[in-house]
Amino acid sequence: MKRTLIACGFGVALVCAAWAADFWLQKPYTQWRESEARQILTRSPWTYVYQWGYIGNIQQNIAGTGDSEREFIVIIRAHLFSARAVRQAYVALIARGDQDRFARYRDIATRDYPDEIVVSLTVDSKPKGVSAVFDVERALHNLSLPELRSNTFLATNSGKKVYIKDYIAPTPDGSGAKFIFPRFADDGVPLVTRDDKTLRFQTIKIKIKSLSDLEEDENRPSENVAYVLSTRTLIQNELEIDATFQIDKLLLSNRLDF
Repeated sequence: MKRTLIACGFGVALVCAAWAADFWLQKPYTQWRESEARQILTRSPWTYVYQWGYIGNIQQNIAGTGDSEREFIVIIRAHLFSARAVRQAYVALIARGDQDRFARYRDIATRDYPDEIVVSLTVDSKPKGVSAVFDVERALHNLSLPELRSNTFLATNSGKKVYIKDYIAPTPDGSGAKFIFPRFADDGVPLVTRDDKTLRFQTIKIKIKSLSDLEEDENRPSENVAYVLSTRTLIQNELEIDATFQIDKLLLSNRLDF
């Protein structure tokens, strides 16, 4: 059966425009439901989603004869972690309505980042456990600041740009790898203002193992190797991380939040 590689990046903020009301503008994070907190982290102006993977033959899927169990999608999410909205979503998921827990983690939820902008990357897949996720996570753990300095930046549509100042590998709490940037350009001008329209994050390409690499990898479970070998008739060896956020959507408590 023919299989098709799909790869797409999309700014979720464009979808948000169709919503009747943005709950984060209507109530404080201590009143967010779990589903609302997850929405901040999966499809909100503060999260940019990139997906790639394999789908079955479209005609066969329509007819109901496709092999849906062998389809997979790898999901990489870039979050503006320095935005209160993102950190408040994490706290809301931890607290689950418990006001004592909200109080315990208040500093995380309300802390300001006056001098830095932090972008985090998290990795997921449908179904869970897709082998390429391990490739991406391994690459993020192995990244170092020297190899990121020349190719990892934030830039606005007006031409302002800053390069990375620090990097933190993925942490056990599940909040992802952290790319840390100065909030001000070299001339002291704020990188982002209300006059800017977009904020773009770009970093190094992440390598996905080739078929020959997979065949030689004795540490990977054999069923995962067989699965990837059988589906990767089209191979994408590298993922390019390039996310754009719509600045006018990054509003929380009537102020820009990034």
